[in-house]
Amino acid sequence: MNQLHKNVFISLFFVQSSAIIASLGFVHAVIYIVAILFSLYYAYTHLDQKENSETLKNAILGFGLILFLPQLFMGSLFTALLSLLSWLFVAINTSLKTRRDLYFLMVGTFVLILYATATQRQSSILLYLSIYTISSMLLLVHNYFNTLLERSQIKSLSEAKMATIYLSVLITIVASFIYLLVPRPEPMHIGFLPAGGNKYYKNKAWKKEAINQKGEAPEQNKQERQKESPREKDENATNRANPENSHPLEPPIPQKSLENSLVFYMQGPQPQYLRGKVFDYFDGKQWIQKDTKLEKLLLKNQEISFTDTHKNSKKYTITIEAAPNRTKLIYVPSNISTLYFPGNVIARDSMGVLYAPLDLKQKSFYSVDIEPVWIANHPKLRFGPLYDKMAYLQLPNNFSEKIQKLAQEIAKSGNDFEKSTAIEKYLRNNFSYSLETVFSSKSEDALENFLFHTHYGHCEYFASSMVLMLRSIHIPARLVNGYNATTYNPITGFYEIYRLDAHAWVEAYIEGEGWVSFEPTSAYALPQKKDKTKNTSQELESYLNILKQMEKYQQYRGIFEEMYSYGLLAFETVNKMIFTIGELMVTGVNLLIFFFIHIGIYLLLLALAIFYLWHRYSAVFYQRIAVKEISSCQNIEQYRTIHMSLQKLFVHYESELKTGETPLEYAKRLSLEYPEFKNVIKEFYTRVDQKSYQGHIQDMDIQKIKTLAFELSKIKKEPQPFIERFRGLL
Repeated sequence: MNQLHKNVFISLFFVQSSAIIASLGFVHAVIYIVAILFSLYYAYTHLDQKENSETLKNAILGFGLILFLPQLFMGSLFTALLSLLSWLFVAINTSLKTRRDLYFLMVGTFVLILYATATQRQSSILLYLSIYTISSMLLLVHNYFNTLLERSQIKSLSEAKMATIYLSVLITIVASFIYLLVPRPEPMHIGFLPAGGNKYYKNKAWKKEAINQKGEAPEQNKQERQKESPREKDENATNRANPENSHPLEPPIPQKSLENSLVFYMQGPQPQYLRGKVFDYFDGKQWIQKDTKLEKLLLKNQEISFTDTHKNSKKYTITIEAAPNRTKLIYVPSNISTLYFPGNVIARDSMGVLYAPLDLKQKSFYSVDIEPVWIANHPKLRFGPLYDKMAYLQLPNNFSEKIQKLAQEIAKSGNDFEKSTAIEKYLRNNFSYSLETVFSSKSEDALENFLFHTHYGHCEYFASSMVLMLRSIHIPARLVNGYNATTYNPITGFYEIYRLDAHAWVEAYIEGEGWVSFEPTSAYALPQKKDKTKNTSQELESYLNILKQMEKYQQYRGIFEEMYSYGLLAFETVNKMIFTIGELMVTGVNLLIFFFIHIGIYLLLLALAIFYLWHRYSAVFYQRIAVKEISSCQNIEQYRTIHMSLQKLFVHYESELKTGETPLEYAKRLSLEYPEFKNVIKEFYTRVDQKSYQGHIQDMDIQKIKTLAFELSKIKKEPQPFIERFRGLL
């Protein structure tokens, strides 16, 4: 065995381990890493031997298949497939004899890496990818030089080692240069499933309602919306009282806005605004959604199309990392043509906002196809009916005439789009974004103070001011609440959406165009196409700067706000625990069932392994016991101990002394079963018969008895087939 063989096995261990950790995570990969280590060690120590390891290989494959079934039904399909593929690696490792097996393992690990790069959302994926790349390179190089060595094309391993080091350093430098400094192309959207997760969202009542209204366009329900029954009015009043249907101009408590936990991950070709709640009524202090009627829509195979999909459509996948405020809102970009959602029914309101039938849960994910439609770099909405123009021209009772005059001065001429753009530019160029207004004292004329005195504020001030200014000059407008998905992590290829990315912007209705999005807040910009000229180094710098900026906002609160926020967070946590206790109990029961199924399988496999080993090697155990007991006898009076020790062995062979059978009769039967020991059996049991029935042994000492007994302890009998014995046991 040369040293190069050892290097191949070491490199293969790191290749397989890094691929499995990248796809499953370190905690779930531990058992596979240990199994891979032992399987490669076994293959390395038996490399020069010609015996076949098919039995061990098949046993491991069978073990993997047994585990595959409960994982398939209790977990997810991909988790079960990854587990099966990992056990396949272990099985092939034990009989690794040819380069074909080695190349098969390389292809399998590459599949795992592809899965990891498409699904892994943590920056640690870069570490695993680096280890995989370097170890794969070393593996291929070691294998190549091993081939040259076997063909006598190189004389020593030192030549191979130096070449390996030089080549590894060169490839690492070149790969780092390409990764960091060369602009990267638009990433491909590699999605194994467009929708899924730990929850399937369904609602029988919604489904029934969707079936009843199937075929009706939203416009056909306009008159029904305007003519509400008393019961519907009460329901809508209740909905309007729901905090989810209102949005305060000034957050009453600085809590959620400054908790910067991750809310979503988004995978797609360019940044987006994720559209959430839309509000049409402003009372001077808060925005309210007046029209809360929902249209129920059926999904076919977890899919629903809103428009015809064209070739230029882009796919986005949104993964819920932490359910945002226990909401049913399905946050999506504008202009979606198709939604892929893990459920059988959804709902849509008159403003195009989508709702799930249940509160969104962590780890759920859904996808959309979008077709961007622009007017002068402003995205338009495809779903844009204007049911009631006056609803979007509403102004609060105490609306300031100064704001209306300011709007008229800014938008002196032009069409509605040009007037809207003028107001947008005015706010962006003359006002500063600041979170200080979140913590300042609340005032009745907050917007007037913002526009004419302070000239700074948070996004709700910018968006609300623009909506009211547009309405004051008879342009329908509304406020949109959602998330700014522009924080791109170049390592994982995902956009990370934090709580601090919660944002408000404006939609205005432009005649001939429909609803158009505007961004009046100076610190934000409507999402455009991703800059393809940026390299990874520049994108990393931008990503880190955004995270630092968020840290600054998190540290913006004072000591009392901090203490109050922590207290409120603790209260909310307790309340959430109480609210979800039933759900946790159901989840706990499922986990217990899953746990006991796994434990039962492992115990069954352990019992089978122990039973097989006992079936195969218990004769050796009884032989050793017999030899030990025979050796301990020192005088002829202990012949009974010698006899009983042999009886234990013969009982195991199912050749025990039967009741009423004399030693000579027993010897005759044994001689037929073991003819090669015929003389020894006859001589030994003749002495036993003389001692038992005549009370003495003629001219025979203890050593002769022991010698005969030692010979009889060498008797071997092949056990019956394991399957037959196991069947008999059952």
